[in-house]
Amino acid sequence: MKKLAPCAIALLFLTTIPVAAAPEKEVVVFRSAYWHVAQSMHAITNKKNCSAIYKDSLKIQATRNNFLVSFRGRGGVASYVLRIDDNPPDAIKLASDMEKKISAVILESSFERIYRASRVRLGVTTALGHSMGEDIDLKGLKESVDFIRDQCD
Repeated sequence: MKKLAPCAIALLFLTTIPVAAAPEKEVVVFRSAYWHVAQSMHAITNKKNCSAIYKDSLKIQATRNNFLVSFRGRGGVASYVLRIDDNPPDAIKLASDMEKKISAVILESSFERIYRASRVRLGVTTALGHSMGEDIDLKGLKESVDFIRDQCD
């Protein structure tokens, strides 16, 4: 399994959020339930870049070994609590410097549990002090990640 450094993860996540016209065109190459896989070709290396996108919203994405939830434009991230399926919630975590910088929760350390799960709930305290939550149905995530692992660089 390929492992990406946190900076590479942040770069992948930031480059998939539309801020200006993207140099590479993304194409939907796979769909399963609530998820689809968007693929683009890297302009320099010609490698396939793929991300699984939840409900056609770029705020929730997965890669071959990471799960990210963006709070950009929603107050950023100060801390969060993760709950997988109906298990008790994990302990509260303070956002890392990288998570604060990109205004996203990076769940790489919990990815294998998420990959095997059917539901994720994420409670967030924003940098502005507000509480927010995401309730994510993972139906189709495993198939989408498997596609990425098989078909993308």
